[in-house]
Amino acid sequence: MLILNFLFVQSIMKQTKNKAVDKKLKTKKPVKTVKFLFVSIIPLIMLAGTVILGIGNKSSIMLVTDNEVVEKDKNFFVDIYAVAGEPVNAIDFEITFDENKLSTAGIDKGESVFTIWTKEPEIKPGRIFVSGGTFKRGFIGKHKLVTIKFKPKQKGAVTLSVNKVNFLAGDGSGRNVALKEEGKKLDLYVHNTGDNLDEDLQDFLNNKKLVTDVDNDKRVTLVDISIFMSSWFKKDKIFDFNNDNKMTLVDFSIILADSFRY
Repeated sequence: MLILNFLFVQSIMKQTKNKAVDKKLKTKKPVKTVKFLFVSIIPLIMLAGTVILGIGNKSSIMLVTDNEVVEKDKNFFVDIYAVAGEPVNAIDFEITFDENKLSTAGIDKGESVFTIWTKEPEIKPGRIFVSGGTFKRGFIGKHKLVTIKFKPKQKGAVTLSVNKVNFLAGDGSGRNVALKEEGKKLDLYVHNTGDNLDEDLQDFLNNKKLVTDVDNDKRVTLVDISIFMSSWFKKDKIFDFNNDNKMTLVDFSIILADSFRY
């Protein structure tokens, strides 16, 4: 019984103490950090008010791979996408590379947006030519065209370049649509299996340009973010880091993340 009475008294004292603490917290003046937090959120709220800036409906070819450092004699894949800024129904392009460093091991058309092929993809040493289209009036946005399987042959840096690109409008005019020039190559490095991080590979990684390094100082800092924000409000330049032909909060998120990493 004495133990129960003791626990009861302890419970009453604890409740009384909690009420006093709650009352004190309610009457306490808010700290200044809330004010500073509110001020820091204002630019984001303003940014959210204008979510999308277009790139003048320009179109492009994108090269995407899981890893830009690949092992010699081990196959890897590169997805080729079309990013159409306006409806298009026919596309052709050429990909070139150093035939001493890479060979083409195959092309997969299974997930292609193309429903008709002008000709089968043409594979030659150091060169691939793709041409196709759709029966419809065209497509817009980002769509996969082909997946190419490559086999690395020789150690060193190698670049996949996109050339001779044509996007034809889907309105039946046969008009060539405007193209975006950036992002038309993919830099890779082939290293020997089991190799440590050698000087050449380190140079490749160090010299690889970050798309979010807008002032070209090999870092992503508040200066780059400031330039991005300035262009956002002035609408004088488009920074499209994810190649979707728009400048959105996604691009802001990418440059912000890179500022913590680099």
